[in-house]
Amino acid sequence: MERIKISILVPIYGTREYIARCAHSLFRQSYENIEYIFVNDCTKDDSVEILKQIISKYPNRKDQIKIINHVQNGGLAKARLTGIENATGDYIWCVDSDDYVDIQALSILEKYISQGYDMIFFNYIICSNKGKNTVQRDKITVKSLLSMLTPFTIWSAIIKSSLITSNKILPIEHVDFSEDYVMMSRLIVSCRNYINAHESLYYYNVMNLNSYMHNIDKNKIIQSCIGAIKIHDYLCNKKKGLSAFYYYISLRYIQLYRIEKSNPILSELSDRMYSINHIMTHILMKNKEYKTYDLCLKAYRYIICRMLDVKH
Repeated sequence: MERIKISILVPIYGTREYIARCAHSLFRQSYENIEYIFVNDCTKDDSVEILKQIISKYPNRKDQIKIINHVQNGGLAKARLTGIENATGDYIWCVDSDDYVDIQALSILEKYISQGYDMIFFNYIICSNKGKNTVQRDKITVKSLLSMLTPFTIWSAIIKSSLITSNKILPIEHVDFSEDYVMMSRLIVSCRNYINAHESLYYYNVMNLNSYMHNIDKNKIIQSCIGAIKIHDYLCNKKKGLSAFYYYISLRYIQLYRIEKSNPILSELSDRMYSINHIMTHILMKNKEYKTYDLCLKAYRYIICRMLDVKH
């Protein structure tokens, strides 16, 4: 009996120092039925050439690999969208090309995949100049993820393709800041069942200064606010998870207000904010001194968590 097909989606942009390590970890998987989709988002370096050199060392994987080239740079969300649109697997795994994975990852997750879970979460390891640090998620709930108490990275979960397609949950083009939250918030309220495998299977590299997330500008902050509006409206339609989302939408409001007080998107965010958000946002924006601001932010998180009965 053939194993369930997994599509691994990998955007490529500015990762020449890391792409070889990533590709080796993916091609060395002991799990066989994998589709690899690499999306070249008009990278300015030779990442794609390095990838092709690595591919030549794995002739058994050659027919499973696609490289799709964007005509122009579209950003992380667009690259992931391209990957999803071209994926044919039963499950999807988004992997960033400056990270790498455990070579037994899919074999370890196979027992959960075979049980048909909509989403299978797992722990991950942060790799920095200071060493490696494991991030463990003891319990994942809709409330804890939406209130940002649980890490919401899309690459630390295997997602059933039908969950994405049947609910039309796709990356929003040009929303490249907090793009993971934009996807995971909608997925978590739409899925029927999910599980945390607890094993640490993904190595998250925070040392790449050329990555999408290390190049944040005002436009990306604005786009993340647009993403927050779309999440709010999606949660309203689902009638689920909205209360836990208030903390996130207020953070987006504060972030945009601090850089552009006259932006019209602020009024759209405000229209979707619960009364406690208006009060706490006002308090936070009045406290410019860092320590006071940080304490107020922690107090706000505490209040939201108490309201939702979420372990903080």
